[in-house]
Amino acid sequence: MPLPDNFNEWEFLQDTVRRWHNKTVSQWFKNQEVNDISTPKAALRHACIMKDEDTATMTMMRLWLFEVTAGHTQSLQAPIYGVPVQELQRNVKYKPQVKL
Repeated sequence: MPLPDNFNEWEFLQDTVRRWHNKTVSQWFKNQEVNDISTPKAALRHACIMKDEDTATMTMMRLWLFEVTAGHTQSLQAPIYGVPVQELQRNVKYKPQVKL
């Protein structure tokens, strides 16, 4: 389908980002009330939801707030449980331990 005559790149991009982002935010905060700021978590949900009238700066701030500050990006990283054994045992000389 060709682009319509009145096609606006910014509005299209903002609308696409807003729809996908808000769907993820709604799933992440599924137990929180919508349009409620009475609790810290509900207020965070409200702050993360993108609105149609947001500027480019507000869109980026809401995206950053959700992904980094609220911790969504952390869920994408595999947990690190400790130092790899190969890294820990370099240049180590073991001495016998004798207990009497």
